[in-house]
Amino acid sequence: MAIGAVILLASCAEQDCTKDSDCGPGELCKGGECRPAGGPGADQEQDGGADADASHDAEARPEQGACSPGERLGLCTICGADGRPATADDDATCPTLDCGVYDAYQRTPVGEDTVCYWISHSPATGRCLAMGSCRASVDEAYCGAEQGSVAARAEGECRTLVGCAGTDVPPEVQARPSGTPCDGGAGECWLDGECSPYVGCTHFEATEICESGTEPRGNYCDLYVDRTEIFDCNTYCKENGSTCIDSWNDVAGDCEKGNYEGCAGHTLRNQICRCRR
Repeated sequence: MAIGAVILLASCAEQDCTKDSDCGPGELCKGGECRPAGGPGADQEQDGGADADASHDAEARPEQGACSPGERLGLCTICGADGRPATADDDATCPTLDCGVYDAYQRTPVGEDTVCYWISHSPATGRCLAMGSCRASVDEAYCGAEQGSVAARAEGECRTLVGCAGTDVPPEVQARPSGTPCDGGAGECWLDGECSPYVGCTHFEATEICESGTEPRGNYCDLYVDRTEIFDCNTYCKENGSTCIDSWNDVAGDCEKGNYEGCAGHTLRNQICRCRR
């Protein structure tokens, strides 16, 4: 018994404490020893707890530096779908770029017509080249969106389109010269730009067909008429399905024009009537 008591007393002597109340102020009982509350042991334990908390926080939140998708992060830089920075398509702070340098007139055949289109251009992509970098100038790829609008249309064979070139030569529709063959030779163009069946002058009831031709007012037939029952050339041309352009008196009944007399008010006695063909 004496030996066991000695061993027990020795074991108790080796331990400073069994609980915190056995230690002095500012100490804690650690492993049978009283240690300062802020000592190395306490720091190690606190560090271990902090590491565990940090590990838990890392699992609970996105990695450091992540962003909200769609968020603008800077010039030409946005937050991508994966939460990382990405190049934006466009940025409102980039310089305004003008695609008008590529606008132009364009001539295009459409059936028997010729159409002049005004082709305008607009951006096909945004102004950002890379994160933090704006496009400084335009090119065909950037201005690749085209839109055409009709500027003029020359319809049929008897109208022609002039101009319609580049950016500064606008289109103009003009009638082809009167008498120009059309409809495969079965007709001829008139001053109004229409193709009319070719009938020549043989359908006129005249004493003599003097000539036919074209002048600024249209195709015509000059006809020697000696018919006193008809009042004037206006009446004569109308009776033959036409309209009067001019009239003269005939010098000797041989289609030689004398004095100009106009379409109205002169009895058809040795007259030359110019009727529209």
